[in-house]
Amino acid sequence: MSNHVHLVAYSFQKPLFQVMKSLKTYTANVANRKLDRSGSFWQREYFDRIVRDKNDLHQKIEYTLNNPVKINLATHWRHWPFSYCHPGFVDE
Repeated sequence: MSNHVHLVAYSFQKPLFQVMKSLKTYTANVANRKLDRSGSFWQREYFDRIVRDKNDLHQKIEYTLNNPVKINLATHWRHWPFSYCHPGFVDE
């Protein structure tokens, strides 16, 4: 995505806010270095969603994988270079 990231994750040993802080700090530093810039990169907040059952998980994964297709960045989610999905979670 050009201005946001989707992440579907199973569980963490640390609280989500700590995981997000670590992830955003690391990726901001890498991106700023590559873009030869400094300063804020990510917005402060993040939005999380509760997964209620396997069907809900499947829908969230489908939505996440197909987001670049929806905005014409790829013709199929497998063609988006930043997509990854654990085998068995998504139908072909």
